[in-house]
Amino acid sequence: MHPHQKALSFTCLIVLLSQICLSFSSYSLTKTFVVSGIITDTHHSARILKHIVAYAPLTDAAANFIANHFDMAIVDFVYTTNFAKIKTYNPSTLLIGYRDIIAMHTTYEDWGEANAHEDWFIHDAYGNRIRETGYGFYLMDVGSQGWRQHYAQYCLQKLAQHPTVDGIFADDCIEAGVLSRGSWSSSVPSSVRNTWNDRMNGMLSYVKGSLGGKLLIINSNEYNGQFLQNSDGQMWEGFIHAAWEGSGQFRDYAYSEWELSVIQTLSATGKYVLVQSGSASSSDFQRLGTYCLAAALIAGGTSFNYAYSYSDPASQYFSTLDYNFGSPTGNMVKLAPGVYSREFSQAKVYVNLSPNPYNLSPTQTVNAHDSLID
Repeated sequence: MHPHQKALSFTCLIVLLSQICLSFSSYSLTKTFVVSGIITDTHHSARILKHIVAYAPLTDAAANFIANHFDMAIVDFVYTTNFAKIKTYNPSTLLIGYRDIIAMHTTYEDWGEANAHEDWFIHDAYGNRIRETGYGFYLMDVGSQGWRQHYAQYCLQKLAQHPTVDGIFADDCIEAGVLSRGSWSSSVPSSVRNTWNDRMNGMLSYVKGSLGGKLLIINSNEYNGQFLQNSDGQMWEGFIHAAWEGSGQFRDYAYSEWELSVIQTLSATGKYVLVQSGSASSSDFQRLGTYCLAAALIAGGTSFNYAYSYSDPASQYFSTLDYNFGSPTGNMVKLAPGVYSREFSQAKVYVNLSPNPYNLSPTQTVNAHDSLID
């Protein structure tokens, strides 16, 4: 998610891209539902934890609302102003600062320094720098020691300038397959593709070690926890229903079942798991939001946060987000293909990922692509 590339507005996030490059999808987020997870949290174990991505300047009212409704705010060092105000309203709200890990734009404030180091860039077979054609950024070499050092020092400088920020949000921690599928100005050499995941792990390990006690949260489409092992948390962009999908557009339930299994895998690490869902349409937002929330709860228990925002962070905040589900009292149960349930101490949650309604009893039905909280 590149904040300088879009009309800036508040968006609630939790994300990974499914099978396609994460940050290269459309970021004109009209409606976004957010699920983010803090697995080891004890202070808020009885409620849904929530986070918000706030890349735009904040009014005092917006900062106050975020502080009193969200547990984490992802902010931009360049575009977000007044984000330190959040801490004055609620010192426990985590602030995470944005910095893309593979991208260099000519508009970045450190472009001059990067441009002087050719070895920091990825090149094609003819020696040309490779650009991502959608957003226009140059692809940086995460295996370059010089780029690793520069990135880490940039982050440390920003953290020193903004001492209220608790960590870094490293966008575009893509896995190697994206180098073949993405929109690039020329082909990425096989020598780069074949070693990319090792390069990325090395980059993350270096950056994490450089940040000291600060958090490193990644946005990645690596779903097996390989990159997560060298960071403190991971965002999934496009879980169950994505911000670029219409309100009537749904995936095959077998694919969504795979998504549930990924959340189980990632949440088992005990680290932050941020799961972002959304819709390109403003219609039916509460039903869709609760549907995605139910899927996250069933897969991850109370280890997930959930939030919804559009323009003003308070504008689409609905009551389900403050519901006390209690703690899980059982595991995820498969009732039928695409239909799942899970028991919590204060509720029972159902989700139907399939295109057909499912009858729980003669008087109770979970509609297609819908959820039920009992």
